Amino acid sequence: MAYRPVDEGRKARRGTSRGKHGYYVCAWEVSDADHGEWLYDLTWLQYSRGNTLRRVPLVLECEWHLGGVEEDFQKLVLARAEHRVMLYARYAHETLGDGATWLLSHAKRLASGRKPDHYLFRAWNRELWRFDWQAHRVRGSAEPVQRGGKR
Repeated sequence: MAYRPVDEGRKARRGTSRGKHGYYVCAWEVSDADHGEWLYDLTWLQYSRGNTLRRVPLVLECEWHLGGVEEDFQKLVLARAEHRVMLYARYAHETLGDGATWLLSHAKRLASGRKPDHYLFRAWNRELWRFDWQAHRVRGSAEPVQRGGKR
């Protein structure tokens, strides 16, 4: 069976069983999730004993239609999650750095400056048929913490 980038989104949502981390998992098309998609394609929630939402450790958006990437990323910017992941297909002429810089311009405008926001970008590279990634911390200015890798 040929590898398809859309499978990566399914895999990212799949290995999220709450037994590993104690989180309540909301995910689209994942049989062992606690709930279906809720606000984001994948959301990890942690509740207090009184069943009150205490923290949101992770949210993930996965977008394969080029026209929807910016809109989905803006949802991540608004999230009060400790970690935000954007899994997407990029334009053929665009580098991962170009795309991440453009998307992070949204995050810079909304950065609180108190503690940094963490973003992980994983973009499908059509020419090399692989995923490239970059991690960023945003606190008023978006400077990369790591310079990516390959899969």
